[in-house]
Amino acid sequence: MWSARHTKDVYLAARSIAGLQKVSLHESRSWSHSFVSDERAKPFVTPGSSRHVDIWPAPPSFGEGWRRGYCIIVPSTDLRPWPQPEPGDIAFAPLPGTGHWVYIEVVFVAAGTTTRLVFDEMHLIGSMCLVDGSEVKVVARRVRPTRDEAGKLALAREQALAQVASMPNPGFSSGRMRTSAWAYSAARATERASGRTSPSCHLRQERPPFVQAIQ
Repeated sequence: MWSARHTKDVYLAARSIAGLQKVSLHESRSWSHSFVSDERAKPFVTPGSSRHVDIWPAPPSFGEGWRRGYCIIVPSTDLRPWPQPEPGDIAFAPLPGTGHWVYIEVVFVAAGTTTRLVFDEMHLIGSMCLVDGSEVKVVARRVRPTRDEAGKLALAREQALAQVASMPNPGFSSGRMRTSAWAYSAARATERASGRTSPSCHLRQERPPFVQAIQ
């Protein structure tokens, strides 16, 4: 994840295909999952097709100053031991455990926000400041999926595999897979704090996630 130098644009990419595809969360609130250029898209799309895999508007704030950016959902069955330590400053999310998924949530928090974000079983991965003093936070949380959610994931996988098989260059296994995520419910009252303090993430056993005043 990285940001633009002079705007609040934020970008996400998988390391293995970072030079090919990225997710763009623009300050304009027009967000997209795209190939990085028309030239890089050519081997994987039909002639005349857009390089954009998906375009969507930014969601509304779920609490004063808080906006959900992106969600990566990883079932525990997709996790494998990694034989070698990764170089660099890397933060690891806790294992979700059998029967659970890990949600990697990217969340925007406006400058001057005086509330904190509360998730059930949440782990703060990191935070990045943007040009205007706002922040982007990355949190991991453990979720036990419902049967309906598990069914949606299975269907999304089948559709993605079928989409890859129909690509002009099917040898590239990730080129046109669409990332699927389901919005969480975040409906709780937001209370103003009396003092001015920086926003923070807080671990607390509470469901659903909500925004809480900092005392």
